[in-house]
Amino acid sequence: GDLLGNVWRFDLTNASPSSWKTSTYNNGSTPTPLFTTPTSTGTVTTNGVSTSVTYTQPITTAVTVPIVPSSLGPYTRVLVDFGTGQRTVQNATSAATYQSGQQSLYGIWDWDMTNWNTLNPSTILQTLSASSNTITTSKLQVQTLTSTTLSVPTNGVSGTRTVSNNTICWNGTTGCNPGQFGWYINLPSSTNEQVIYSPVLFQGAVFVVNTTVPSGNSLLNCQSNLDSGWSLALASDTGGVLQQSAFNQVSTTSSLVGLQLSAVGSPSFINAYGRNFMINNTSSGIGNVQNPSFLFPRLGQRVNWQQLR
Repeated sequence: GDLLGNVWRFDLTNASPSSWKTSTYNNGSTPTPLFTTPTSTGTVTTNGVSTSVTYTQPITTAVTVPIVPSSLGPYTRVLVDFGTGQRTVQNATSAATYQSGQQSLYGIWDWDMTNWNTLNPSTILQTLSASSNTITTSKLQVQTLTSTTLSVPTNGVSGTRTVSNNTICWNGTTGCNPGQFGWYINLPSSTNEQVIYSPVLFQGAVFVVNTTVPSGNSLLNCQSNLDSGWSLALASDTGGVLQQSAFNQVSTTSSLVGLQLSAVGSPSFINAYGRNFMINNTSSGIGNVQNPSFLFPRLGQRVNWQQLR
């Protein structure tokens, strides 16, 4: 990803580095991104003077690349999941600043796997013929977050979030006209929430990301407020829910996918005594441990093997 919201793919399959190139998605020779995040316009008023501004959705963290089952046949589909946002660190003359405008989470189908399939006939990935498949948000399924504040914070959790579970009608599927190329979720613009820490793909099926809600500190104010934020665990292929509540120790609501933990950095996972634990540091400097109950929206796949003699 880049600061203009483009998602690029680089073809490194040739044995000669001089032949490595940026992928194209339009049957041409000009490098083209898989997807470009949308822009929006707004008005900023300073000292009574209004100025028109353009808001962008930069990608400043790593992307994740889940491989998920395809409804088009026996082959799997490659997605690129990521969030948008940007933090400019504090310096001697200004406080830390964050990207303006609404930011989002995305899951985009990398639909052109023709070259891969030619080179790897034993591992066929779902592909479409190269055509006019420029992906915009109108070709993505929207999912919606709903937040709830807890009356009594528990284990560092001050709020919970649920998400919609709308079905994606994938492009190329019978009856899907026009077809879709993935999903997106708009983060609340009222809080300037965004993604500045790299997301994590847990066991290939769960898209886990810590979002940040800026505190809005000013160098002219001696009080220093802490950033807050949400830890979200979404189905990597749909942006929707898993088979059950991701955090059922907090609530058994099946669509529960988020906790307000004010986590910073990327989440870490360990397995102990047959249980998975999600570990985060928080903006207050206090660690937080959760015991998520991730049940995947699909069958698991073998990821390694061992020969026994």
